[in-house]
Amino acid sequence: MAIYPKATVSLLPENDLQPPIVPTQVIFHTAVDHPGPSDLPAWFARPDVTVESHFWVSNHGDITQMMDTEVRADANLAANIRAISIETEDDGDPEGNPWTIPQLQEMAELGVWLALEHDIPAQLIETHDGPGFGWHSMFGFTDPYNLIGPIPNPWTPSLGKTCPGSTRIRQFVDVLLPAIQKGLSTPDLSELDKAKATHQRLRRSIDNKNSKIRALQASRRILQQQATKYQRIREIVEEQ
Repeated sequence: MAIYPKATVSLLPENDLQPPIVPTQVIFHTAVDHPGPSDLPAWFARPDVTVESHFWVSNHGDITQMMDTEVRADANLAANIRAISIETEDDGDPEGNPWTIPQLQEMAELGVWLALEHDIPAQLIETHDGPGFGWHSMFGFTDPYNLIGPIPNPWTPSLGKTCPGSTRIRQFVDVLLPAIQKGLSTPDLSELDKAKATHQRLRRSIDNKNSKIRALQASRRILQQQATKYQRIREIVEEQ
C-alpha cells in the first residue's frame, strides 16, 4: 500500500474494490465545490457517486488521501489505468480563486513524493498516455470559432471541459511543476516569492475585472433611474 506520510487517511470503500495500477501520471483537478469548507471525501463516499480521486487538497493545504496510489481511482476516464488524481478546493470559482500559497506548497511536496515513490518523471505529460505531470483538460480542445466543435479528451467524457481552469493552469506551468522539478519539499524563498507574485498578479487582474463590472452596474442603475425620471416627467406632461 502506498500512503503519503503527511496525508490524513480516509480511504473510500472503492479502495478495497478497484484493481491495482502501476502509476505513471499525476493529474491535477479542481473540485468546483461550494464557498466555504468542503468535505469532498464524504461526497465521494456517497453510494450514488461513481467516481473517486486519490487526494484532496484544501485551501489551507490540508491533504486527505482517499485511495491507495497503487489502486485505480476513476477520475480520468482512459487514464484511470495509470493516473494518480489530485482534487483541489476552489470555493466554486477556480477562475476567480487561484491555488493558494499553502496549496502550492503542499502540492509541490506531494508531487516530489509521488515522483520518488512511483518513479514518475517530473515533466509535463506530452501525450495522453505518456508519463509525467499534467492537468485534467490538457488534451481537450474547444474551437473558439465553432467551426469543428470541441475535440474529445481521452481523460474525460465531458466535451469542452476546462478543469482546473486557465488561472490554475498558469500556476501549474509557472510555479507548481518547476517546484516539483527542483525536488523541493516546499518552494524555497525565490519560488515562494514567485508564487506570491503570480497569486497577487492574478488577484489584481480579477479585482480589476470586478471593478469594471461594478462600474458598469452602477452606470446601468443611473441610466435606469434617469429613464424612470424621464418617464415620470413625460407622464406629468401628458396629464396636463
